[in-house]
Amino acid sequence: MYLKRQKAAIKLPIERKGTKYIARSASHVNNSVPVVIAVRDMLKLAKTSREVKKMIDQKIIKLNGKPVKDLRESIQLFALLEAGKTYTLSLLPTGKFTFEEAKEKNTRVCKVINKTLVKNNNLQLNLHDGSNILSKDKIAIGDSLHLDLSGKIKKHIPLEKGKEAMVISGKYAGFKGKIHSLEGKKAGLIINEKETSGSLSKKSDLDGAQELSVLDNPMRKIGIDKVLLSCGAIEKDLEKARKLLELISGMKAQVIASTKRIPNFGVRPGLEVGTRVTLRGEKAIQLLKRCLESIGNIISESQVSTNHFSFGIREYIEIPGLEYQRDIGIRGLNVTVVFTRPGTRVKLKKIKTGKLPSKQHVSQKEIIKFMEESFQTKFD
Repeated sequence: MYLKRQKAAIKLPIERKGTKYIARSASHVNNSVPVVIAVRDMLKLAKTSREVKKMIDQKIIKLNGKPVKDLRESIQLFALLEAGKTYTLSLLPTGKFTFEEAKEKNTRVCKVINKTLVKNNNLQLNLHDGSNILSKDKIAIGDSLHLDLSGKIKKHIPLEKGKEAMVISGKYAGFKGKIHSLEGKKAGLIINEKETSGSLSKKSDLDGAQELSVLDNPMRKIGIDKVLLSCGAIEKDLEKARKLLELISGMKAQVIASTKRIPNFGVRPGLEVGTRVTLRGEKAIQLLKRCLESIGNIISESQVSTNHFSFGIREYIEIPGLEYQRDIGIRGLNVTVVFTRPGTRVKLKKIKTGKLPSKQHVSQKEIIKFMEESFQTKFD
């Protein structure tokens, strides 16, 4: 089978223009290199696929100690490829695959991605390259193993602080550094991004199979998207509510019309039932600080939900800097603070709208932590 060149994984170091089709890996298409591309295009040991086929027939090419049988056989990260010399597949800080001459010709690195209980209560370790081994040792998911060509464990490297590691997916794929913090399944690395790709590739034989998330990922940062002020009122009181919000925000208020019918309260579709103002940026932050002062900067945890929290102010004169206005009278309002993190645009754009994954939502705990650190807000 073949793959269109434009649809090939960006990790493959191939020209983006050329023949329409390229060889497709037999498995793990997005995370492996076909033998023919490795030998012909990356290592330059052959000029054509026919020459690579002859090398396979003569059993010159071996993968993890076993003769290669197919041009499309997949070479995965940290696998050993023998073709005259022995090479190991690694990642550059650019996120592209590269081959390095192996320091240990009979040992490869694997990451444990899962554990399965099989027949006779034996524990099977599932490795990142699709291989499986049985072991009675205490090995956790996320740990790395050094295996010989027969698949036996030569060395076990647990996922711990201070260990050398490589990021194998995400924005920092290909970078290496020391683990300085662990939070559940996530780990933070100390990475010197000013180093050259050559110096970053020197420790490829260490526990490089650790798939680690860098804690300063910009896509995980949260911030305040907007602050909404709202006030419910009908008929004569609606004008007073509108004046109140315009007095507080300095912006023109929007009138809200009902879309439902509630006979018990005399509400019908199209009836104007309130007014609101939306603030963003620095102006929203400054107003939020004043509103928090009016309630003593204390919020109940029950008022915090996913992506937002709300609180009420009984009388607007409690907000610092505001005085009683006779044409408005005594009136309260609601304040809603909406949080977001980068990536929400996928569900807002008009063309090719996408779904926002649950991990992009801001949880209650994240909001509480943000408010405690940024606004010194207390929660009860």
